[in-house]
Amino acid sequence: MKINSIEIITSGFVECKSCFYSVHDTITIPTQFKFNTGAHLLTGEIDSGIFAISYLISMKSQVKKYAIILDPVEVKINGKESTLEELEKYACYIDKSNKNFSKKKTIREQIEENIKERNLNMTAEQIRDMFFITDFRFENPITAVGNERLQAMAAIGFSQGKQIFCFPWLSHSRFEGYAIRMEKLFEIFKKIGAIAIVPKGYDMMKAVYGKTSFFSENLS
Repeated sequence: MKINSIEIITSGFVECKSCFYSVHDTITIPTQFKFNTGAHLLTGEIDSGIFAISYLISMKSQVKKYAIILDPVEVKINGKESTLEELEKYACYIDKSNKNFSKKKTIREQIEENIKERNLNMTAEQIRDMFFITDFRFENPITAVGNERLQAMAAIGFSQGKQIFCFPWLSHSRFEGYAIRMEKLFEIFKKIGAIAIVPKGYDMMKAVYGKTSFFSENLS
């Protein structure tokens, strides 16, 4: 199934984790989230609910002990009723804490296994080139690819058939540090018709002058 849009109405408590942060995030009242193909920036504090929705979409099965989701939960994929469990099948959490990423196997090995399992009509080299991963880092596990880990994880997720790429909350300074790589990833997500969800912190310099607020921006 090709996913063009998702819609979620939910509220509740989620313990969110990444390699940088851990937070008890809460969506305080039933909130509607809509995402279509392209990249979406969600800007707000780490505990404003934007980390929770990204984490919930992609990590529901891995965090069910720490999530208290209040009924009713409404999920739609391409306008048709679905579930969080079904949605997670198509989602990839772009963080080293995601247990679906091997810490021992190389990026190439993981991608080649996925290609074989899915009978994908692509080679590992084609995917490496698509996600601009350097040759020598392609032969390393995620723990040893340095600042190319974002595209390495996205490449593995792509080879797994994922169409929704969910990022952990990033401070504005961290997001800026990834800016060049993020821009390239957004171009790839647009090209393959994927959905990217990126929660990030405020640019406090702009906030001082009243030029920023909570927003969801479609960058497609």
